[in-house]
Amino acid sequence: MKRFQFNLEKVLTLRENNEKNWKIKLGEVVSKVNSVRGEMKRIEQSHRQHFKDFSLEKEGLEYLKVSELFFRKMEKDLKILDERLEELILEREEIQKEYIKASNERKVIAKLKERREAEYYKEQKLSEIKEIDDLTTGVYGRAR
Repeated sequence: MKRFQFNLEKVLTLRENNEKNWKIKLGEVVSKVNSVRGEMKRIEQSHRQHFKDFSLEKEGLEYLKVSELFFRKMEKDLKILDERLEELILEREEIQKEYIKASNERKVIAKLKERREAEYYKEQKLSEIKEIDDLTTGVYGRAR
């Protein structure tokens, strides 16, 4: 039996590669989003811990001024990270749309390949059955 050959195999390969590239880009952006969220969480925990550990009686007024500057810097850093997070989330959504589009394009060709392959093997099987039937009919005819 002859092996099935799909005429659009190169197109399918290109679409698989395109989908793979978008998946990699999506993974990179998700990693960045998680990194920014982790950094924000770390700053918030540091802020809470510093606030919890602060004591005006122990540290004094000078330390209070330094702490206030430290808190302002952390708030500024959180605001910058929050803006960055929003940008990354928008970027992730765009990349996710492109990934889904690429995935759907690949699936269309893959389903077409599956259908054509099933049709091909069905036709091959019918052809083999016909050949066997012709052979047995010929052998039966000669035996008489």
